[in-house]
Amino acid sequence: MHFRNVARHTVITQRDILSIRVEECLYFANARFLEDAIYDQVVARPELRHVVLMCPAVNLIDATRCRALRRSHIV
Repeated sequence: MHFRNVARHTVITQRDILSIRVEECLYFANARFLEDAIYDQVVARPELRHVVLMCPAVNLIDATRCRALRRSHIV
């Protein structure tokens, strides 16, 4: 299975699933960026049922980011 950027490649997508690949550590300085990006997609896509965060490059998640993800019901 391959995951590709839908803005750059022709890919088959599923309307009720949002898959986001995170390529950086998640900490207090960027805590709102990911949350805002997800919320923007949720608002734009009312048919969305699942959000998948792929985090192969994430080697640090601080307490601020963990709390924010839990509070937003993303995790």
